[in-house]
Amino acid sequence: MLVPIDFAMDTLNAIQLLHTRGHYPQLLVLLYAGIDTLGWLGTTGDWATGESFKKWVDRYMLPDSPLTCTSEDLWAARNGLLHTATAKSKLTARGKGRQIWYYGKEPSKKFLSSKIAGRTDIVAVRTIDLIEAFGNGAVRFTKALGKDPQLAARVNQRAALWLRWVPRR
Repeated sequence: MLVPIDFAMDTLNAIQLLHTRGHYPQLLVLLYAGIDTLGWLGTTGDWATGESFKKWVDRYMLPDSPLTCTSEDLWAARNGLLHTATAKSKLTARGKGRQIWYYGKEPSKKFLSSKIAGRTDIVAVRTIDLIEAFGNGAVRFTKALGKDPQLAARVNQRAALWLRWVPRR
């Protein structure tokens, strides 16, 4: 059976493949889907929701990370990216989360900073920081399973439902 850290490692490996090919929007789609999945594993509700996503981010991903965005910002960014392939979403339009503009290296950070210039509706996020926060969150989540038998039982029950690839022989 896959455990959260195995799922996260598989997700991170796929993200690495997309990164090396320069497929950054697709990388982010996969990353946000991974957060959704781990959030669903951790929730007591039946379905993955905005609340399960944000709770997982707050509990496991944001602590000790260099990210300056909030779980609400990430949820809004996820919605914009998945539904319209943009930084805008219904939530950002309503002021319930900031747009996330992603950057890679220092020159792109400087460029973004000049474009953002005092706007409070946008936050710049280094993509690698977001990826590392996801990986570290998966490690924290996996460690939490050893301390919480109810959570571990729920995760095991749900992970058993994950789709499996059956190779043709």
